[in-house]
Amino acid sequence: MWRGQVDGEVLSPQRQPVFDSPSPARRQCPGPAAPVPTGRPPQSPAGPSSSYGVPPDPAERLRQQRRQSGASAGTPQSDQPQRSRSVSFRVPDDDDSDSDAGGGGAGDDGGATSGLRGPPRSAAVTSSSGRRHPPDPVHTVHLARTRELKRQVQASFNATTAQLQVELHQIESDLRQELQRVAAEAEGKQTEWHQQHEQALAKLAAAKQRREEQLSLACDSAEQRQLLAEARRQREAQARAEAEARAAEALRQEEERRRQEDAAKCRAEEEAKAKAEAEARRAAAEAAAQQQQQEQRQQQQPGAASAAAPAPKPAAAASGAAAGDLKAAPGALEWERQMAEKLKAAEAVVADLMTKPELKAQRRMVEKRVTLIVSQIAGTQQQISDKVDDLLRLLASCPDEATKTLTCLTLATRMVSQCDSQVANCPTFAFPLAVVCVRVGSQVPLFVDLLVAKLHQACILTVPKYFTYRPGGAVSEADHFSRLGYALVDDAKRPGHKRLETTDEYAVRVAAHLHLYAALLGTPGGDARAPHPHPAANGWAWMARHLNALPATRVTAAALHAFLDHAGFALGATYRRQFAKLLSLVRGPWLQDLSARDDDAAAVATRIATYLDDRCFQRAPEGLSIKKTDVSSWWGQREEPGAGGGGGGRW
Repeated sequence: MWRGQVDGEVLSPQRQPVFDSPSPARRQCPGPAAPVPTGRPPQSPAGPSSSYGVPPDPAERLRQQRRQSGASAGTPQSDQPQRSRSVSFRVPDDDDSDSDAGGGGAGDDGGATSGLRGPPRSAAVTSSSGRRHPPDPVHTVHLARTRELKRQVQASFNATTAQLQVELHQIESDLRQELQRVAAEAEGKQTEWHQQHEQALAKLAAAKQRREEQLSLACDSAEQRQLLAEARRQREAQARAEAEARAAEALRQEEERRRQEDAAKCRAEEEAKAKAEAEARRAAAEAAAQQQQQEQRQQQQPGAASAAAPAPKPAAAASGAAAGDLKAAPGALEWERQMAEKLKAAEAVVADLMTKPELKAQRRMVEKRVTLIVSQIAGTQQQISDKVDDLLRLLASCPDEATKTLTCLTLATRMVSQCDSQVANCPTFAFPLAVVCVRVGSQVPLFVDLLVAKLHQACILTVPKYFTYRPGGAVSEADHFSRLGYALVDDAKRPGHKRLETTDEYAVRVAAHLHLYAALLGTPGGDARAPHPHPAANGWAWMARHLNALPATRVTAAALHAFLDHAGFALGATYRRQFAKLLSLVRGPWLQDLSARDDDAAAVATRIATYLDDRCFQRAPEGLSIKKTDVSSWWGQREEPGAGGGGGGRW
């Protein structure tokens, strides 16, 4: 390790200035070193013993120190210490550290000279003899160089900052120019777009004006065509009115002739009836006389009374037997007679339409329109209202009373025919039919009377009346079934042949007719101006007559259950306690009589008992509340009157 000497004294390691920078670059000081003012004349740096000489470059100075140290090591020294003023510095070894150098950290130069170690700045070096030496020139040079470097760095920083500011101003100027260019282009495009938009609006206005002109021309043509069509319709209507007037005159003349014929026929019938009554009175008088004579003979000859008694006539015997088999209340028979007379009178009014060939087309047109309307009745309020309107328009457009009566008769017949098909399969369908009947009947009361008469003809239980059968009596079994209304149906076992329907099939048909009749009673309708055409009082009369006069059988029980199912709610709401008393009669004696009389009536007896026990008459029957529309009505539109649809067209 090299050690420096000052005036022959060896400096301690703690006082030796050391370059402890690890890299050679930090041991070099670029640029020439400034001369150190020492107050002595400067020595030549080339001499080996130059005192306080400052080499021009630190590296060269270090090389000179190494050469001087090597020369001193090879030359023997005398016993007297030589006082030399030369200063030598050691080069730090690799094993030196910052702690050995006697200090650490960066100085005031910000770390630029952290590798140089030596005495404190501006502090004199003190030797072992106590002498003070001037400050270290290397440190002084180092401080000066550091300040110079800081000034250079600051100048470079200021120059760079100025250059960057210039460039920034230039960029800002370029950006402003670019923005101005883009704004100018956008303004030009916007102006161009406005021009195109105005042109498009002008084209649209021109096209709209042309379209309006075309529509105006088309409307003028349509108005002309409409005027021509209206004139044509007026001519056709006038011709049709004239034809209807001629037809009405012909019908009036025919009606007058028919009335005269009917009057002559009625007079003839009355005469025949009077003659028959006279004959009957005479025969009765003769029979009474014969009976009186016979009684006198029996009194004279008691023993021969039995042998001498004449046998009754066969016709009288059959009539008595028939009268004994019929079960009906007198009021029911009178009601049936009144309805039958109204039906007969209506048939007499339409006799010419039904028989004359020249009126066949008119009759067929009525039947076709009524049949189509009835077949289109559905279980929605909208459909029902439409069909009621069609029927009322059809009735209002009838040219005369005969055609109107024929329409009512045809409608009553078609309604009753629905019982065998629609109502028998779906009992709740009776309510839509009943609503149509009530609404039409409130405007045309004749229709409801004809409907009730048709129901009496189709089913005797709607009267109500019933015929009992006694084996071996005057009426055969086939005649008995015929009087009850049993129908002939196709025989599935023998194709092409007919058979008499079974009692179960007959009971189903009876229940279907009673469902329609009960729905007619139980359907609300009518008001102060047009009351209900067949109110609930008729239902009370029917039920009282049924329980008082008819026997308890399987068929009569099926009719009673069907009637209660559809009309019980209306009767209960109208008569309340009285109706409850009537039902208690059904629950007690009548069902007991049914169970004792007919063993096959257990099923229907159970249904009636369940209806009464569950008090179903306090709930509205199923089907009475009709929904407004259905899904199918979304896909169809109501047919215009006279457009080939179901109704409303004028004659």
